[in-house]
Amino acid sequence: MTWQPILDGDLAERAWEAIRGIADDVAARDGSEPDFALFWSYLSTVLDDDKTARRAEVALERFARSIERGVPGLRLYGGLTGTGWVAAHVADDVEEFLAIVDEAILGALAADRWTFDYDLIGGLAGLAVYFLERGDAPAARTGRERIVAHFAALAERTPNGATWHTDPDLLPAHQRVTAPNGYYNCGLAHGVPGVLGALGRIAARPDAPAGCAALLADGVRWMRAQQLPGGGFPGWITDAPPVRTRVAWCYGDPGVALGLASAGVGGDELAKLNAWIDTPLDKAGIVDAGLCHGAAGLAHACNRFYHSTGDDMYRAAAIRWFEQALALRHPGKGVGGYQMYYPSTDGTASDWRDSPDFLDGAIGVALALFAGVTAVEPEWDRLMMCDLPVRS
Repeated sequence: MTWQPILDGDLAERAWEAIRGIADDVAARDGSEPDFALFWSYLSTVLDDDKTARRAEVALERFARSIERGVPGLRLYGGLTGTGWVAAHVADDVEEFLAIVDEAILGALAADRWTFDYDLIGGLAGLAVYFLERGDAPAARTGRERIVAHFAALAERTPNGATWHTDPDLLPAHQRVTAPNGYYNCGLAHGVPGVLGALGRIAARPDAPAGCAALLADGVRWMRAQQLPGGGFPGWITDAPPVRTRVAWCYGDPGVALGLASAGVGGDELAKLNAWIDTPLDKAGIVDAGLCHGAAGLAHACNRFYHSTGDDMYRAAAIRWFEQALALRHPGKGVGGYQMYYPSTDGTASDWRDSPDFLDGAIGVALALFAGVTAVEPEWDRLMMCDLPVRS
């Protein structure tokens, strides 16, 4: 199987209308330069009109200027690592810049002990995503070796396998209230599934460091042991009884399933993780359309699972979530008709915001829709550890 569009007819027409509406609004805005460069690079592979070509050229020029200004921090999302990933993915003649990124990350990884986040969004797993994108570059191999060594040193060995704890000083204030001793995070964005995704991809390489596969197997064993009676996974584990969380990429069953599938769990064992597939729309906790915790993110995850397994159950679920993502569009509002929901951390208020961004904004929605209506494999989703291999 090669990558194929799964949307047709009226649904495909509505998807293209949404993509073009987002594109027009994005073109008129300032925003995160890596996200814009990524978006226009993919859109221009199919839309070969002069307007799109010019917009892609402008986005890459702005991206280049942002690199020259410098990027603070090493985070995959919002930092130098993510900027380097996008540069490696879409830009030409960037080896000089990537060498700077390599050196900065390797310098941080040279520490005797890693004391920062281990997660995908801003920690070790995110650094792994970058060095995986760098492929066979000498610095990339060194980086992957150091990351695996840090994961091994940070791992807690339990009767159920290896896991990774998030210390309370790494938590935002509102989470320390409910987890004063820290927690074991079960979400792909901030927790153990992201570690499994990173280790799984590194272990699959011919130059995988010694011990990577064994550490991965121990982590998979721990993660599977956290599945709750009746199916489903908690968002995190504290001293309180675990509770199944919402259905999303960032937290919940889809992200766990992606992490475990990346680690080699498949077939009947993967099917046991699919309690979320038939979750009614009104029970899923989905209120907006973004990739992180919205309808487009679920649609894309299901689309990836369909192309990886060939199981029509995932195709039907992807179409259902694409329909929901399109139903959440309100032309004339937000970015291309989309606003994103940002609840307050203290629970006293909520806010709908206009966001053009990749992970929690309209660009991500457009890229997911683009993957639903074109034959272009969405390799951008390596940023999210959604890149399950397409079934042959």
